[in-house]
Amino acid sequence: MDAKGTIEDNGQLSSEATDNATSLSRSSGHTQDCLKASGRGSQKDSSKIADGHILTWGCGEFGQHGHGHTNNVEPEESLMRHFYERVAEIVGTGKGLSAGSVVERLKTFACGASHTVVVTDSDQVYSWGNGNSGQLGCGDKDTHLTPQRVRLPTEGKASPIKGLACGSRHSVLWLENGLCLSWGNNFYAQLAYDFRIENYKDNQVLPHILRPIAHLKVTQVACGEKHSLFLYDTGIVATCGCSSFGQLGSGNRAELVSPKALESPEGVVSIACGANHSLAVTAAGELYAWGLGRACGQRREDVLRPLRIMTRKSNVVAAAGGSAHSAALTGESEFILFCLRWPASE
Repeated sequence: MDAKGTIEDNGQLSSEATDNATSLSRSSGHTQDCLKASGRGSQKDSSKIADGHILTWGCGEFGQHGHGHTNNVEPEESLMRHFYERVAEIVGTGKGLSAGSVVERLKTFACGASHTVVVTDSDQVYSWGNGNSGQLGCGDKDTHLTPQRVRLPTEGKASPIKGLACGSRHSVLWLENGLCLSWGNNFYAQLAYDFRIENYKDNQVLPHILRPIAHLKVTQVACGEKHSLFLYDTGIVATCGCSSFGQLGSGNRAELVSPKALESPEGVVSIACGANHSLAVTAAGELYAWGLGRACGQRREDVLRPLRIMTRKSNVVAAAGGSAHSAALTGESEFILFCLRWPASE
């Protein structure tokens, strides 16, 4: 989302632009869109919620929805009305935004088990929710009900932020130049940073450069509950972290403290993680899965190496993983869902 906007009145966001649909990534087609606050309209009228708004809802036990309290939030109350006012406080421009002040849209965001991380269009990173493992990256292990600033090291500002992924209690972002940074829980070495550092398995409360793969260009990252996947520009996938279900695809259940490249598949263009399994889509439209057996469609055994999932279509373009199920999308926009009921029937 490339557009910037303006704030007026009371901090409720609406749009001066047309109600064009936007994606969660950059789009050059909306450079003239802008935001402004007004007291007009109701959130229940969906036509009043235009491009650029931040909507969060659901469980608030750790303040992961960012509304400043620990109560649950219903979808009709999901608009984060005070997000930009909180950002203004953090950057020292006052407790509120004056009329006409320029604010920035979000570039991307991700959710962990109980925390949320967002990136603005100028590559400012903010997080909120459960921080007991340092997964907020703001320098402590506290729970924060409102957005906190995540400060990147100098190397993390050398290139624009490309993407962001959250595991259960860890977070990873990657830059357009391929450099990666991670923070949060590292008990299973899912952060992939230099294992030669003393006590490297401790929680990491600040963003840390991933030295072991700094010489490689990462184009995508996916995070599971306790493991991480890295896709290189060569089409090769590397994995690290917990492998108790074979989710690293290395052929065994041993954890890897540094990302290790898989021998297959090759030519991967997209990766995804479930809680304890992994998915990869190749340029040829093939779908591979490994890890927790029932999430990969296997009845009795976990899948310790990447297994091609045979579907009626060989033009898969995207995949996603849940706790114990997986989904894929074909080039014809057909939806594929595979999982097993538990316990599986004979």
